[in-house]
Amino acid sequence: MSNTHELARLRREKRLMWLQLMPVMIVLVVLFGGALVLGVAQSLGFAPWFGVNTFPDFTYFGALWGGASFWTSLWLTLYYAIVSTVLSLIFGILLALALVRKFPSKTLYKYLYKLPLMIPYTVGIALAVIMLGNGGMLSRLMAFVGMIDDPSQFPQILKTHMGWGIIAVYVWKQTPFVALTIYAVLLGVGR
Repeated sequence: MSNTHELARLRREKRLMWLQLMPVMIVLVVLFGGALVLGVAQSLGFAPWFGVNTFPDFTYFGALWGGASFWTSLWLTLYYAIVSTVLSLIFGILLALALVRKFPSKTLYKYLYKLPLMIPYTVGIALAVIMLGNGGMLSRLMAFVGMIDDPSQFPQILKTHMGWGIIAVYVWKQTPFVALTIYAVLLGVGR
């Protein structure tokens, strides 16, 4: 008899949990699901508020995929994502392995590597421009110590065809995430 009461209580708790989650679930489904459905409908030619109603029409996709700029953009996006992720994985694993070891000033080190976690990407981009740009702090410092004659002679780190400035900001932001995750796993594994 107690088993059936226990099962009934568990069912009531489960129903109550789903009932409590419903307002949040409705908002998420309506906002994000609605935006997704609306985006797909617009890409297929349904946008009467803009005077376009040719639904279903795949010519927009044809125009997108037929243009060279789309494929260039897709290639650059994949390149930035893959290179920055691979570099972040390498640096993050090395950082996590270093954190497992005992060394002087480890406490300070554990706080410093988490600093990029608290800084938004836009601030990281601004810092990269301020530090690494031709008129930035590093170029001015090099001109001040006599390594270059003028800050404009500083190499173009941020504005290269390979996008090293973009990759540097991504790596700077992603490495602590990787390190934190790997570090937690290493602590669970033990020596």
